[in-house]
Amino acid sequence: MFNWDLPWYYKEIEKFVVEFGLNCVTPSVWKPRTIHRLIRSRDTTEPVSDLPPAPATRVWENVSSPSLTDRHKDIAWMAVKGGLPVRSFMHSRGLCPHRECPRGCPAEETIYHLFWACLFAQRLRGALKQEMEAHIPYPNITYQSVLYGLFPKTHSVEAIQGCWRILCCVKDILLYARTRLVTNGKVVSREACRRMVHNLLRDYTDKDNKEREKEEEL
Repeated sequence: MFNWDLPWYYKEIEKFVVEFGLNCVTPSVWKPRTIHRLIRSRDTTEPVSDLPPAPATRVWENVSSPSLTDRHKDIAWMAVKGGLPVRSFMHSRGLCPHRECPRGCPAEETIYHLFWACLFAQRLRGALKQEMEAHIPYPNITYQSVLYGLFPKTHSVEAIQGCWRILCCVKDILLYARTRLVTNGKVVSREACRRMVHNLLRDYTDKDNKEREKEEEL
């Protein structure tokens, strides 16, 4: 084991070395990629409720997919962690007097309800059925697809990525429309939501085109 006897002004580095068990790594191989690889090799997968370890790993890969925008990564992460400000979450913390869906559904507003079971969410997905079926057959889209990016049966990586993007756009707009309704009493129509989803999908197309142009320039 290498002797990390550092001066006092490097004590923070020493803490980092001890915390991640890097005492055996000599300075000659201290390169960013090497250290990153060593740390990542010790990562453990955080469990996802109701899912075994293998699918849970895939869920976190989907949540952090480089094909998503940062905003959609954040929404996906909060959906998996149960941290979105839906009424059930807010009520349990004394921040909201009601637990019911603000759209009048006879059910508690949970993340599952907001993104999957709510009649408004179902109708919005139905309005985008054609776009989804360009990637994944519509009957293969389940609540695990919407929340986690998991699809039954075998599909190509491109198909899963394309449908996952659409579902993330839908979740973004559902959350936006729900927030407008709760905070301002403004109702955003299903057609307006569908158009906003299409706008987000166009942003993804522009993102892909720019990345492709950069690759061609190299």
